[in-house]
Amino acid sequence: TSVSHPNTVDVVMTGADGHTLLIRGESIGGGRVRIRRLNNIRVDFTGEYSTMIIGHRDMTGTVAFITKCLAEAGVNVATLKLFREDKGKNAFTVVESDGFISEDLKEKILQYETVNSVDLIEV
Repeated sequence: TSVSHPNTVDVVMTGADGHTLLIRGESIGGGRVRIRRLNNIRVDFTGEYSTMIIGHRDMTGTVAFITKCLAEAGVNVATLKLFREDKGKNAFTVVESDGFISEDLKEKILQYETVNSVDLIEV
């Protein structure tokens, strides 16, 4: 994909399980960045908070399950955004919290049938 911002970097991360994630970030000055792409999906978040990136199919009930799990875990959500390729296709739900997001919560969300990856960025 073409890059329109002059201070752009693509990072490809591969986990121990073989899961690969491409993250495109743009420097916006003052030491701050915006994340603009996850794999082939356009997104927009900062990573200034503890962040959970949930890769899933865009299916009815997925976001409801995610928010139920967040509430049960007592996670205070700063932002929650859904980004998708198209209806019913690949999507990312990005949850930013001003608190800690546990590995247990990650594992619980990962068990849902439409979820294929959960990545955590702790600040």
